Amino acid sequence: MANVLKRSSLFTLTSVPVIWSIHFLFCYVIVSLACTAGTKRAVLFGLSVVEAGVGIATLLAVALLSYIGVISHARWIGSAQQASGDGRAERFCGLCTMLLSILSILVVLWVALPVALLPPCAA
Repeated sequence: MANVLKRSSLFTLTSVPVIWSIHFLFCYVIVSLACTAGTKRAVLFGLSVVEAGVGIATLLAVALLSYIGVISHARWIGSAQQASGDGRAERFCGLCTMLLSILSILVVLWVALPVALLPPCAA
């Protein structure tokens, strides 16, 4: 997996919004299932199941997005020596992927924020 991320600009560029959308979908599904099934009071590691599930998913998503951002930053800086057309395209994809991963980290944290601040399933 690491070799694919280091070689393919298009794969890393498209994997960032895919990670965000999977996180978004998982968070809303786990909250809705916990609220409808009545398991909102179940406890795991001292937290409710909803808080623990969203927290673990958020940590995993932020870790993956950070890893992709670091790889993209290295691609952006590393291809600065190449002034040819292909090197400039690689540098541009690295910059776009790095900025998109930063934005996606902020959005992932924003999605998880209501679970951290509000009680789950508050009616």
